[in-house]
Amino acid sequence: MTSSPPVCRVVPMEHASYINIHVINAMQSRRQILRLVFFVSCIWNLAAPLKAWVLTQYGFLPTDNTNTFSLEWNTMINGRFLTALYIAAGISLRKPLNQTRYINVFIDFMITPRSVTKWVHGLDTDNSLFQIDLDGNPMRSSLNGNFEIAQFKREVVKYNQSGFQLWGTERIFNFIPPATSNVSLVEVTEALLCLRNISLEVYVNCQFPSPLKPYTNEADEKAMEIWRNVLFPNLTQCLSRRAYLLKTTPSINEALTTLATELASTFNLSLTNIAGHRWLYTPYTFQDGFIDLTGQPSGSFLYSITGRDTTLITRAASSSLDAITVPREAAWWCAYQYIDPLTNTRNVSKCFQEYAVALPRFFLGKYLTVNAGNRYNDNDAFERVESIGQLSSYKYKTRGIPTIEEIEYVQPGNWSLWFTLYEQLIAATLGTPLVKTNALEEMCLVGDNCFSSCMNESASGGTTLTFMRGGMCMTSIDTVSHGLLDLYPDMKCFGLGTGTSNIQLTYLAQNGTRIKIVVNNTASPLAILTCFVGGRAPQIDLPSYLMDMLVQGPQAALVITRGNGSEGIILNFIALVALVGYLYYFGRTVLYLYSTTHWVLQRKKYENISQLLYSIVNCNISSVIWCHHKTSMQLVGFLSFIAWHLGAMQSQCTWNANALNDTSKDPVYTCNVNVFGHLGSFLEIARLFSYSWVFYALNFMGKMPGISTYVPGYILAIVLLGLLPLIVLAVLVGLICQLRLQIPLLTWVHNQFFLVLVWLMFFKLMQSRFLKPYVNFVERCLAHAGVQKQRIRRKSPFRALIGEYYWTETCLHREKDMMYLPLSVLMEIPSIKLSNIVHHMYYTCGIPVEDDCDAEADLRDEISAMKKPVLDTPKWVDYQVEYYVRVYEC
Repeated sequence: MTSSPPVCRVVPMEHASYINIHVINAMQSRRQILRLVFFVSCIWNLAAPLKAWVLTQYGFLPTDNTNTFSLEWNTMINGRFLTALYIAAGISLRKPLNQTRYINVFIDFMITPRSVTKWVHGLDTDNSLFQIDLDGNPMRSSLNGNFEIAQFKREVVKYNQSGFQLWGTERIFNFIPPATSNVSLVEVTEALLCLRNISLEVYVNCQFPSPLKPYTNEADEKAMEIWRNVLFPNLTQCLSRRAYLLKTTPSINEALTTLATELASTFNLSLTNIAGHRWLYTPYTFQDGFIDLTGQPSGSFLYSITGRDTTLITRAASSSLDAITVPREAAWWCAYQYIDPLTNTRNVSKCFQEYAVALPRFFLGKYLTVNAGNRYNDNDAFERVESIGQLSSYKYKTRGIPTIEEIEYVQPGNWSLWFTLYEQLIAATLGTPLVKTNALEEMCLVGDNCFSSCMNESASGGTTLTFMRGGMCMTSIDTVSHGLLDLYPDMKCFGLGTGTSNIQLTYLAQNGTRIKIVVNNTASPLAILTCFVGGRAPQIDLPSYLMDMLVQGPQAALVITRGNGSEGIILNFIALVALVGYLYYFGRTVLYLYSTTHWVLQRKKYENISQLLYSIVNCNISSVIWCHHKTSMQLVGFLSFIAWHLGAMQSQCTWNANALNDTSKDPVYTCNVNVFGHLGSFLEIARLFSYSWVFYALNFMGKMPGISTYVPGYILAIVLLGLLPLIVLAVLVGLICQLRLQIPLLTWVHNQFFLVLVWLMFFKLMQSRFLKPYVNFVERCLAHAGVQKQRIRRKSPFRALIGEYYWTETCLHREKDMMYLPLSVLMEIPSIKLSNIVHHMYYTCGIPVEDDCDAEADLRDEISAMKKPVLDTPKWVDYQVEYYVRVYEC
């Protein structure tokens, strides 16, 4: 059985009316204009990447900005950072802090015990260190205070008359008995040893080796056991409890917190201590804003104080006196000094049994009258309690510490007011009017009645501080406040009538007479000095070692790092992807122009080249490329559109810039939206016009075939369907984004993603039936402008490709449905192959050779084989300025 040859079917076409000759002549006359417009359009579209680069707002900024500030004692630190830092360190606050100077922060963390429990996080897990900044005063050695004080009372009576013979021939007649009340956990040696994981075997050789070798010497091991039973009876059990907590709790900090809480509760001890340098130097990051790509809030603002532990100066050489140092002196004394009177040999075990309790308390009392480097007692910190024979008993003074909220601040001033401060003090002391002709020689802040240490006239107008350490008056010249331009020269800094210290003023009167006056009952010297620098009125007495720290300076820096989130990066990414898309658009435009030119040259001998050229120049090249590559161009267009609106409405979340450059400014993270940003400047309006075409293309490009062939109608369509809706919708979208910033529940949505969602919603709305009345209005406006719909014949296959109609000039509109369509319209259809068009026919199965519809050959052969069209075309087609095409189906 043989198959029959394929049958070619011709789609019939009714006769179309001729177009008015005047219309044809008018179209002929604008041919040159169209050529010029087409040339300019090609240049304009080929420049798309350059336009995208110029019109897009890029933000090539670093994701993080960092500033480093060298801290001085008068450096002002902002309240928001301090509030977070204090709370993290366990310092109680009833309200947020205001900005204050670094000297006040340093005192709160390193001098004044304000941290509750959290200080244990700063304990060094390395038990090879002898002293750390968190070690407290040597109030007692044993956790069980009653047990220790009972032993001490039994032993101290042996020394009533003779005193305690310590090193060599020295005899100590002062002692400080173990305290049983108002004691902090860190002021108990046994508690510190347990928290720091220091056994007695480690303790005796920690940092400073002793002759005792408990791990290798049996006698020394026995001595350690006796020492443990006499003074540290709970240490073994406590260390076991510590080891258990470390195994059963998630972190060492949690384990130590639990252990400290248990010890404080069991033995009636306070959990308050200084926060320490580790909390002071702990970085803190503020996070704010929407949830970013990282899953964290978009904005981050990091503060980090870095520096060395300034308390090291107090522990140099032979260390200072604290809860770790004092009891261990018994181990050294027993190993080096003690000789058993019965055997005339060393007996460490017997020494611990008889002297382990009493020796540390006399050793501490020794330094009430001895100043040996860092080993001293501030005489102002103690008060005499009683005499027992030849012995004198002292105790630590109980001093209240005001809460942060109870601290009073004085008025700030400047250097010129500083010169009038002493004049006010003289007037207040003498009860005389203010005299401005006196010349100050020295302001001596006198503690512990150390008037002899004042420098008097040799001070050259400076300030001198005096205080007593180990019974010796010390002098310190003020180099801290001297030279500062922003002091607190307030009379409240002197604390008149509140303390037991004095101020001695040495000055020259106008007649040259040197005068000295003494102001009594003032605040302590260091309290006055810190008030001058930090602005806090004197309410507490400060230890003299603070002066050693102040003189050496903060030796610290504040590092601030600001991160504004990924918005800038994402905006750049979107813009750059869109730019790559426009490079793709450029390439496609070049290829299309090349292929179209090649196609026209191939048909030069067989077609009406004038009609072909007119159709080509009459089409809109941007519409052609957009329709041919709709998916990719919509993606490119949408990305560039989003990048435009993000830049136009200045949508960004940032930290205030001054917080990065000024340590006193609170960091504040704000999100801004400029609703009318797209109308804010000439350049923004230029961008608006450019992206109104993109908006039109995204919503209506595929719905209005042929509209671009008539320039006035095309411009009107872009204005009515692109520019005007975009102006209104951009404002509306901006308002929605602005409203969203007020809704905390939406912070989980990225700012830019939210903008994308809103625009997708409006794009969907633009293509819905709700916009039908406005579209009808636009069509009526287009009709008045000279462009309207031309229906396509129902039987034409073009109808399935284009739709029911295409847009054409009113003068070219036909009442009857069209079978022949302008080539300029067909060029927008991606499925139309120009190579299949010959003699006004579009061959759906390829160009036939002679009458065989199925014959496929090389394009050059096909065209050369066709000497005439398969069907005769109406004569009116040949007379048209435009090239018209119909379908030839097979």
